[in-house]
Amino acid sequence: MIHSVPQVFTPSWATNGWFPGPPAEVALAVLKGVQEPATKPIVIFDDANGRPIDLDLRGTERDIVARLPQPASNPKQACR
Repeated sequence: MIHSVPQVFTPSWATNGWFPGPPAEVALAVLKGVQEPATKPIVIFDDANGRPIDLDLRGTERDIVARLPQPASNPKQACR
């Protein structure tokens, strides 16, 4: 039986620590964070493989969420 694991991203703010969560929640939190003055670099990791990811934060919140990477439908693809 194959169990679906929820996709989780973890952003790292240089001074504020780590805040894992669902991709849409993380993307919108990062959007708000980069709009603050003197924002430190933010790195976002895919918790499934530890790789850094890029988020396209242009447009409306709806646009941002629509462009988020989708989880692999095949568990073997997630390991690539």
